[in-house]
Amino acid sequence: MIYQDDFIELANIGWRIEQAQLDPNNPLIVPEMPWDSATPCVGHGTVLKDPIDGRFKAWVVAVEDEEPQDWVFGDIPYPGYPHAQHQYRFQIAYYTSEDGVQWERPELDLCTYGEHEKTNLLFYGKCGRSTYASVLIDPDENPAEPYEMFVFQDLSLGYDKDLIEGFEKGRGLFRYRSADGIHWRPVEGPTDFLKDGDSLYVYRDKDGGYRLHHKIGMPAFPGGNVPYDCYPGGTRTMWRRTSPDGTEWSERVPILLPDWRDHPADQFMDLGYQPYGEGIIAIVTAYHSVSQTIDAQFAASRDGRTWWRPSRQPCLPLAPLGDIGGGMIWMTRELI
Repeated sequence: MIYQDDFIELANIGWRIEQAQLDPNNPLIVPEMPWDSATPCVGHGTVLKDPIDGRFKAWVVAVEDEEPQDWVFGDIPYPGYPHAQHQYRFQIAYYTSEDGVQWERPELDLCTYGEHEKTNLLFYGKCGRSTYASVLIDPDENPAEPYEMFVFQDLSLGYDKDLIEGFEKGRGLFRYRSADGIHWRPVEGPTDFLKDGDSLYVYRDKDGGYRLHHKIGMPAFPGGNVPYDCYPGGTRTMWRRTSPDGTEWSERVPILLPDWRDHPADQFMDLGYQPYGEGIIAIVTAYHSVSQTIDAQFAASRDGRTWWRPSRQPCLPLAPLGDIGGGMIWMTRELI
């Protein structure tokens, strides 16, 4: 792996991004059920190959097509979105696959939906919103419950019945453990520091402990104000927290902000974390707020604090607007 600071100058050196090619089997999962009628697989989650049984598994967000009215209390809009009167219901859905191509919706008896006694939803009806599921698997560290999930949830909206047992109403980062990756035991939550963000992933740090990458809004840089954006006057940046045990977290530290090679209105939604050799690689979801598009870019780091993007060229190009994969591409938690 080569980093920017390996060179005093870039004379006679050129950088090239090898753009990814879409698998001809795409799209892999399409809307089929009423609870995923808007989309069955928003990227906010984890897709991996389970080291325990070798199967591909996904804990991602399903979104229903309708905007439920009980998300709005009188004339008060959804917290954190003063411009909006309704929000789609995000819920964690579970998918499995033998080969990563043909995906199934396991019929689980955890959550009902209308006349459907079994669904592939994990928390539906027990919280107003669930998103950004970070699933970690370590059978050596915890053989009884090798599956661990950190997930952003809002348990404060409209659901007075059938709340998740063990949790009170609240909004923030919640933690669960599981023996099978399906039935989740509440551990702790919500965090007291994460009330205003929803874009986050938790990783195991290569040096031990846990690492949290999450989006923080701050005032837009000069020339970066896009009035028609859903966050007018602000810009989205990536910050880091660390923890030795997943419970006590450090203060946040900025790790990725737009620089002189970015457009003033460019922003960041997600930053991955994949130990590779002596360093770290990542996919960044770069948001171009002027065109309202998101593409995926490569990034690398030696220490997880200072990140370098060798080119601002997308590593996964957007399809034409109107086609599947056009407009915005969202990453899942990790590369496989």
